[in-house]
Amino acid sequence: MQSAASSTKIAQQLFEIFLDKMRKKDEVFIIVKNDFLLSTYAKSLLEEGKEHSDTSWTVRLLAKLLISIRQVSNCESYSWMELINTEHWNEIIHGVKTLSEFTFSESGIIVEKPNIALKCGQGIKGLIAAAEGIALRQNDDVLLKKIEKMFKLYDGEWAKTSKHCNNSIRTKKEDQVELLPLTSDITKLKEKTVTEINRLISEISFEPTSGRYLMLSKLTLSRLITFNARRGGEPSKLRIKNWQNICEGSSICQEELDALPIEERKLAERLKLGYVKGKGARSKKVPIIFPEETVAAIDMLMQHRESFIMNKTNPYIFARLYKNSLKSLRGSDCVREVCVMAELQHASLVTATQMRKYLATTLQLLDMKETELRWITDHMGHTVDVHKKWYRLSNRAVELTKVASILSATESGHLKKAHHVLFDNVSKGKTIQLFE
Repeated sequence: MQSAASSTKIAQQLFEIFLDKMRKKDEVFIIVKNDFLLSTYAKSLLEEGKEHSDTSWTVRLLAKLLISIRQVSNCESYSWMELINTEHWNEIIHGVKTLSEFTFSESGIIVEKPNIALKCGQGIKGLIAAAEGIALRQNDDVLLKKIEKMFKLYDGEWAKTSKHCNNSIRTKKEDQVELLPLTSDITKLKEKTVTEINRLISEISFEPTSGRYLMLSKLTLSRLITFNARRGGEPSKLRIKNWQNICEGSSICQEELDALPIEERKLAERLKLGYVKGKGARSKKVPIIFPEETVAAIDMLMQHRESFIMNKTNPYIFARLYKNSLKSLRGSDCVREVCVMAELQHASLVTATQMRKYLATTLQLLDMKETELRWITDHMGHTVDVHKKWYRLSNRAVELTKVASILSATESGHLKKAHHVLFDNVSKGKTIQLFE
């Protein structure tokens, strides 16, 4: 009994800290705070170790959904505990469709905000599970039977709503022309970032200011994201302890170093390698390679950390400066700000996700072996299948050179006799003149 009471107390303390960090104290905040089932669900997410920002987004969305259900049902007194009942399923679905803007046309059902609807579905399932936990702890058989029926109804009926959402996402993706960053912009970004990092290191060593410190943090984080083709949230989570371990240890053992060609050996000696937590709650660690200028920049940030980081318990290298913050800088915001500063031709195209797609797509031209491709996908933190399905776009250069050469040979009747020459040269990136 004592351990159960202790667990409840810890959950309540986590929830109170969470509420204190929520910026908007609006109608949504009041629902999150006072709705019994929603607050119970929030506590369970926090106890699982979910990030405050992710938890906040989820519970605020479910609070907005409750407001939507109240409006379409014309019942302002509804609570989530009351709605977890098969009798109210249609009202819940009506609320989801209103919030995510389902519309009907001659071509079918269109969902303006399909991701909102899908997130609502995940949240509703989480609320049903939270209600089941309450019923089990209270030994309430009547409530358990209602929840069992609710789970069955959800499993049988939610697919009808999610199908329209997935169709809308697929249609929007097909209609959208997806552009990759310009090579000239990537080169310019690298040159500008490295120049600014070196300039700020020099200036901070003579006259440190909070503005220079913050800008150096943003530039360094942006550089790590774009150089490594990492997701924005991964390098931003680099901890002080991680960096200390990187500095104390060797990135590669001497035996492996001796076996490398001289050029690769020199490169390995100049760079540092570290690992951070990848995407997802159960994710493996993913590698980050630190170019020389970022090593010097992080050393400078560490040297002046005590002067500018207000919360001394903040564990992150790229910590936010303001008081009481335990968060890191947002990687995507840093990349966006640095791209604008660099005055790129198409700055909006240079994002963490687009850099990953750029790398995955341009690698098609290298005719890489499966082993070499796995090196890249391991670095990017996903499988070869995910790499091919989600990150690699249809490459125009491949279509207009390699595929065009093959099609031209087929049309002119030369494909069979030119088979070996064609594929040999195509693999080396050469085009073949096969027209009559």
